[in-house]
Amino acid sequence: DPELQYLPSDDDVRATLRLHPAGRWVAEYYPVSVIVDGSDGLTVEMAAPAPGVIAKLLLRLGRDADLVAGEEVGTELARLRESVLARYQVG
Repeated sequence: DPELQYLPSDDDVRATLRLHPAGRWVAEYYPVSVIVDGSDGLTVEMAAPAPGVIAKLLLRLGRDADLVAGEEVGTELARLRESVLARYQVG
């Protein structure tokens, strides 16, 4: 079976992520463009068909990554965080 691989398109949402050492695996697993590769982390540009794809990844990564640029992704990330926190609110 051929391996399915995502190919970014011009219509995709793009975001710049700062991957801390524990989050560097993202660059090996997802198609990204490396902007800066430093001893303290990796800065990459990532493309996805929707902002939620990158926002969910950032939510999973927690402190292992930061959003550097990408307004649509930032908006979706804030919405996801609020949604998760709301589940744990004591009424």
